[in-house]
Amino acid sequence: MAKLPGLNIEMGLDHTNVTKSMKSLKSEISLVNSEMRKNMSAFDYSERSAQKYQTRLDGLEKKLKIQGEVVKNAKKNLSDMSEEFGENSEQAKKAERQLNNAEAQYNNLERSVDKAKLQLEEFNKEQDISENKWTQ
Repeated sequence: MAKLPGLNIEMGLDHTNVTKSMKSLKSEISLVNSEMRKNMSAFDYSERSAQKYQTRLDGLEKKLKIQGEVVKNAKKNLSDMSEEFGENSEQAKKAERQLNNAEAQYNNLERSVDKAKLQLEEFNKEQDISENKWTQ
């Protein structure tokens, strides 16, 4: 708060919405994780099927979408903290660490989605070859 004779300027940001949003998204990721575990438990550990690969891919894509929202909120939080407390403040540094962690998780999920897509494509190619009358 800056005080000038005869003038009071107060600047404050409402961080409760950002905090609630982040908690909500983390809860949503947790729900998707449990949903994915439930869906994957229907398959035998060694089973290879297009449905199994597609189920895994669908779950990962849901997580990726939610993690994208986490990154978006973390960027906003960093911006808000930098504005309110200054770029080199402890609050801004903490928000930056949170953003870096969120982006790292997003990048890891992105790689997992790409890997799952590749596995599904390879499985489908194998199925096409094995079902082709020429190869039988």
